[in-house]
Amino acid sequence: MRDSMKMLLRTWRTERDAYSWLEFNDRATGDAIIFIAVTQLLTLIGTFRALRVFLDADFFTLALSFVVDALFFWLILSGLAFAVVKFLFQENLDFAFVLRLTGFAYPTRLLRIAAVAFLQPTTGSTVLIAGLLGTIWFGYIVAKGLDHAVEIGLARGALAVVGAYAGYLIISSILSGFAF
Repeated sequence: MRDSMKMLLRTWRTERDAYSWLEFNDRATGDAIIFIAVTQLLTLIGTFRALRVFLDADFFTLALSFVVDALFFWLILSGLAFAVVKFLFQENLDFAFVLRLTGFAYPTRLLRIAAVAFLQPTTGSTVLIAGLLGTIWFGYIVAKGLDHAVEIGLARGALAVVGAYAGYLIISSILSGFAF
């Protein structure tokens, strides 16, 4: 796990050796799952008091819901990014690499908690901006990793990430019963 933590930080800094490590280290998929689960648990701990008012649920139920939701997001977003690169751009790409890449980029979403903790006064717009910055950072890491893996260029990597996010929003809306 110590190597994984080092590679997590290198992935966040978009270092090339981190992407190579993710590409060839099968064990990193399990580490990605752990990073996602821990990220969600930390997010829940940071927001539990506010969520409890609205959801009327105990910590264990919320924790399970948060982790399952994050794993669903991870699988769907990874699959859609893979599909865009594989079928739209006609590049040969390994799905396991995309899973590891998005899993290692996922903890950047913790930026929301940092905003709530350090930016005062905390307002809805502060949290929204921090969440947007975390999402952009996540997207940049994934786009850079896709560029590293199949040399598609950063713009096409970013397009794959945007396409994956759009697809996720559509799928999530359909499954939740939300109508556009």
